[in-house]
Amino acid sequence: MAAKDTDEVKTEEQESDVSLDMSQAAVKKMIAEARERGYITYDQLNQVLPPDQVNSEQIEDVMSMLSEMGINVIEDEEAEEEEQKGSTEVVA
Repeated sequence: MAAKDTDEVKTEEQESDVSLDMSQAAVKKMIAEARERGYITYDQLNQVLPPDQVNSEQIEDVMSMLSEMGINVIEDEEAEEEEQKGSTEVVA
């Protein structure tokens, strides 16, 4: 019985790895866009890394990586303010 339980755990881990692998292209795209802007919102991060598909440790790893790259993770309201500042600077 213990062997069966171990097999089930391995299958669950493999499924979680597959779902994370499928999102790799999306993660790379997210990082590229975030680099251009200098930030990413929590909502954008959750779209690419849905909490029900990745564990909290994986999300923390991505957030640490973003921080090391100089990319801030911000709330949506802050993103709107940044966009308004950017459009004002272009006009001025």
